[in-house]
Amino acid sequence: MRRLELTCAIILSAFAANAQDLSNSIEYSQLYIVGPATTAGWSDTQALEMRKIDNGVFEWEGELKGAEEFKFLNTKSWYKNVLSAAPDVTVELSKSYNLDFYAAWDLNGKDWKFKMPQTGDYRVIVDLRNMKMSVTEATSGVPSAEKLYVTGSAVDNQIIELNDMYDVEFKKTVSCKPGNVLLINTPQISDKTVYYGPMYDDVDLSFGKGMTSGMKAVDKDSRGWSVATKGDYTLYVDKNNMAYQGRKFTPRPVLYIVGGCCELNWNYWDESNKRFIPNPDSPEELIWQGELRVGQEEEPNKFKILTAESWTEETYHPYVADMLAEGLSDARISGGDDLKWTIAKDGIYRLTVNTKDETLKSEYLGASTEEATPSNGNNSASVSEVNAATHRVYVSDNRIYADVEQASEVMVCNLMGQTVSSLGNHISGPVTGQLSSGIYLVTINGETVKLHII
Repeated sequence: MRRLELTCAIILSAFAANAQDLSNSIEYSQLYIVGPATTAGWSDTQALEMRKIDNGVFEWEGELKGAEEFKFLNTKSWYKNVLSAAPDVTVELSKSYNLDFYAAWDLNGKDWKFKMPQTGDYRVIVDLRNMKMSVTEATSGVPSAEKLYVTGSAVDNQIIELNDMYDVEFKKTVSCKPGNVLLINTPQISDKTVYYGPMYDDVDLSFGKGMTSGMKAVDKDSRGWSVATKGDYTLYVDKNNMAYQGRKFTPRPVLYIVGGCCELNWNYWDESNKRFIPNPDSPEELIWQGELRVGQEEEPNKFKILTAESWTEETYHPYVADMLAEGLSDARISGGDDLKWTIAKDGIYRLTVNTKDETLKSEYLGASTEEATPSNGNNSASVSEVNAATHRVYVSDNRIYADVEQASEVMVCNLMGQTVSSLGNHISGPVTGQLSSGIYLVTINGETVKLHII
């Protein structure tokens, strides 16, 4: 996590704790495992969720690296820690260890963790009611796969290939009806087919936000995952440890852009132009339009997309570090490293996130000029004017006018990315009808002017 993010997260979380938004009590509904012994490393936002098997009792199964540390978080922040009750503990299998709980930023030198003696696949059980932890060997190994396919009655027994996303994970959104699904490793059923199902019985395909669990090889008659309700479901399988997430697709109402190239850099708590707005013609899409400019602060040409005004919630980011925001690129929501998109030049951009396909479409609309602001203070007939080398753009009586030296293409968009007006061979006069108050972007031959109608 960047120093700025960490500082902001600590300040805001401390404020929330003081306001009783973040209590000092232990929570028996959730627990996370974190540390360099896991794939999460020391990232609280990427801490791996443990499966709740009873009130206050959790389990997690996966690889732990030998001689590397791990501990537990009661929330996805450093405020609520579940730690070893003794320092420098190297875990013996099946032995029970005492735990301590601290709701504090400063652990007074008692930030004590666990280590495994060697790398392996383990099953970790934590009982918060009795403050005990034990580790055993994983219940079963999960065969890796070069390719994965989904099948079962919920998809009419089709065999649908999951996409291999940059050798990081398998991913696919499929339309399901009530029934069941299984994962297999061959495009056709044969005696060589390996079947995969959940680690536990009676598991629904959708676990909601951020739920990660192991899976195991099962026989061909296994039910696999149940699908209780009709809908679009996305499956994610981490190629590193063959753990999966599942979620039922639901359109998101809002997203937020933050970054060193944004109006106020990495802030998410300000009133700058940072909100993505749903596309009314396509509910799975959210659109942001505005200026991106290489800044002076940390990571000045980078940005990522938040799902909430918080550092601890899920984010959309690329699969490849510093991917250029140009054209269509894949977006990742399932965790991983804190990667960002980059811009190559300043200007006005339209960004479209498809939350169903999990893609980012980036459109460069042209160079930006200084924003035109109303000059006469008359809300009913404000006049804004921008003079450039080859054109004059202004507002009068809530209409946008453009006067240019030679016939030009003129396009007017609102901040939702909707085209308000598009004219060819325009020279002089109005380019829109009367408009409601708001911010509009006028593009003439690649140069974009931002107009604010009061």
